[in-house]
Amino acid sequence: MIIFLVGPDDYRRIEKKKAIVSEFKKKHSNLGAGSFSLSQEGSVEQFVEFVRGQSIFESAKLAVLEEVFEGDEDALAPVLRDLAPRQGVTILVAEREKPPKKLNFLLEKPVLVEKFGPLEGRDWVRFVEREAARRGVRLTPQSLTLLASAYQGDAWRCVTELEKLQWIGKPLEKRDLEDFGLEVAPNFWSLLSGLRSRRVGDRLLVLEQLFAKNEPA
Repeated sequence: MIIFLVGPDDYRRIEKKKAIVSEFKKKHSNLGAGSFSLSQEGSVEQFVEFVRGQSIFESAKLAVLEEVFEGDEDALAPVLRDLAPRQGVTILVAEREKPPKKLNFLLEKPVLVEKFGPLEGRDWVRFVEREAARRGVRLTPQSLTLLASAYQGDAWRCVTELEKLQWIGKPLEKRDLEDFGLEVAPNFWSLLSGLRSRRVGDRLLVLEQLFAKNEPA
């Protein structure tokens, strides 16, 4: 089985990758897990030897492949095609960009594909709210709106800011975030597009952003 995590949202993609590896090690052991940087010479051969080798200690295996698109595509493509339907062996690939032509089958079944594009609208706000709760950061509705607007779609920077805020130890008002220098750079094209959306939730989100910035009517 091959799991392919792809998309420009580095934070969410890497977190998913960590979760898969952690879950495997909980169910099995470190002996069945291996990591291979395919940009290095001979790495494809080492990877093949790992997944096809027998172990008396662990039947299930997880191979985490790094720098996949920088390696030898001609050597790797037939190996991955052969392993895609195989049970007992999980191949984990996580890349920012879509695969090159010879590895384009990674976007097709039986490969399990999960895409990590930038979050928008309510999905983005829920992400910020969830990450804040994980770190014990207490935000009012107004401060949540401001934080989500300031880091719109940039999960890594938003989480970095939350890591700093977790040490404050009190509910954070919108004024507190403004005192820390947090501000929203207006994107009027995005606001106009949101106000014209057919989805009521998206229009309400834009109104909340406008209220948070005290924009005049």
